[in-house]
Amino acid sequence: MLEVIGFVVVAYIAFKVIRRIFRETTRGTIRKALSYATEKGVPYDFGKKMIYNSEIIEKSIQLMGQQDPLFREKTVYIQYGEALIMLYHGFLSEK
Repeated sequence: MLEVIGFVVVAYIAFKVIRRIFRETTRGTIRKALSYATEKGVPYDFGKKMIYNSEIIEKSIQLMGQQDPLFREKTVYIQYGEALIMLYHGFLSEK
């Protein structure tokens, strides 16, 4: 019985650690993408608002991947950053 309880506790702790690592990795990618986009002229507030809208970002990345076959070979934060840049240029052209 104690072995089962010990196994459950270890599994729970492992789950929490893995989830935390995944969350921090995702946040790091988002920070790098936002930094990349702001270096290329995207305002920080616009980028921060758009980066958390995952549907729009994913569709933008998918569209850019269809247009340029080498786009998928770029690192993830650059893909996200270039998607933000494309969205910002689209936003500017609408005004």
